[in-house]
Amino acid sequence: MEFKFEDFKNWVINNDSDSNYFMNLKNLFKLDEISANSFPIYCSAVHVFMREMINAPVKNLENRESNWVGNVGEKLRIKVTVLSMTDIESFYGSVKLHRFIDENGNILVWFCSGTPLKKKSAAMEADGYTDPRVNVEPGDELEIIGTVKAHDTYKEKKQTSLTRVKLAK
Repeated sequence: MEFKFEDFKNWVINNDSDSNYFMNLKNLFKLDEISANSFPIYCSAVHVFMREMINAPVKNLENRESNWVGNVGEKLRIKVTVLSMTDIESFYGSVKLHRFIDENGNILVWFCSGTPLKKKSAAMEADGYTDPRVNVEPGDELEIIGTVKAHDTYKEKKQTSLTRVKLAK
């Protein structure tokens, strides 16, 4: 994703949060220069802005009612939007939690300890890269194939757990 400085500046100035963090940022943008003491908060704001912009397309999708999809053991081929990908560390190692939502608002999850999903990048393929795949990102629309592992409820929302997920060709 690419953004211009004006997008960032407008996001800060027009943010209606009354937190000290945003009040300090708004005051920074009134200055002609940024001091060395103010530089860390300015840099942190860029990270917060990027996270907000990446998550914006999928934020409203999660508010819909979710139902279970398929039957346990059934293989599914389904179109989904990536909600999030989170690294989870435990005593047994790390896994990546992929959260998806389908066209009907149903939440699907996949815990992956191996290679995360990658999509083809036409730009990289055109430039001659030997492996023109990039990690999927929140907001990406994909068609996946996976097997229903379980029907769970998390935070009072039904979700379908998948296993052996891969991109459909």
